[in-house]
Formats: sequence, structure tokens, C-alpha cells
Amino acid sequence: MPPDTSRTMAQSATLGQTRSRALLRYWPAVVALLVAIVVRGLSWLNCDVSWLLTLGERVLGGARPYVDFTEPNPPASILIYMPAILSGRVFGIEPELAVTLLIFAGVLLNLWLCGRILSGGELFQPHDRPSLLALGYLLLLILPGDAFAQREHIALIALLPMLCVYAMRSN
Repeated sequence: MPPDTSRTMAQSATLGQTRSRALLRYWPAVVALLVAIVVRGLSWLNCDVSWLLTLGERVLGGARPYVDFTEPNPPASILIYMPAILSGRVFGIEPELAVTLLIFAGVLLNLWLCGRILSGGELFQPHDRPSLLALGYLLLLILPGDAFAQREHIALIALLPMLCVYAMRSN
């Protein structure tokens, strides 16, 4: 074997070991995500979320909000769950499951985006990223408990990238 090939193979083996060590550091985040999946699988959505899903289904069925049914909440309360209802219909799943899946997707996307925003600054070190990701999963997917997928929970998830930008600008 020419010396260049053996050197390239040794470098790629070293690179592979480095990557596997880096991925191994993410085990707390993987465990937190798996625990969140189990917790959400064994629990149910709050009655407020279920009620707003029911109203959203009625609106999609042709009912007029505040005319055909009374609701003290503003229209955004019903509209915020429309993507889950529509995706549930498209994929043939219950809207409650669609809400849960969309919340998980939103948390994953926004935590990734927050990591990208914060990686350019000096607020945390790169070796802190796995712990912060696990903490994010814990705070956003496990600890909300009965408030999971409520409007305030969704607003917090949606505002996280903006808060990260504010933190970067203040630093």
C-alpha cells in the first residue's frame, strides 16, 4: 500500500473515533428525549387543548366561531391548533397525536436553532451543548406536565430563538 493511502486511512479512523466520542457526549440528551417520549405516550393532553381541538374541528366542519358556539377565548386560540387538526386528517391520525408530534418537532427545531444562534458567541462552551440540549428537552417536553401543548407552552417554544438572539445581542 502506498504511504499516502495508509496515512489517509489512519486519519479517517481517527476522525471516526473523534466523532463517535462527540456523539457519546450526547447520551444525556438522548435519554431525556426518550423519557419525554415515554412520558408523553403515557399521558394525555389537557382538557383545554382537547376543547380547542374540538372547536377547531367544528370550524373546519363549517361552524362559525362566536355565532354557532360560544367561546371566551380569542380566535387565535382555535387557529393555533388548526395545523395539527389538518395534518391529522392528512395522515389519518388523531389530532391529539398530531399536536404532540408537532410540539416535539417544534422543540427539536427551535432547540437546534437556538444552538446555532448561541454557538457564535461566548455564552457557553461547545462542550456544554449536550447538557444544555438535555436541559432543554427536560424543560420543554417533560416538566410542562399537564400544561403540555397549551397556548403558553407553544408561545414559549416559539419565542426561544428570539430570546437567544436577545441574549447574544446583550452579551
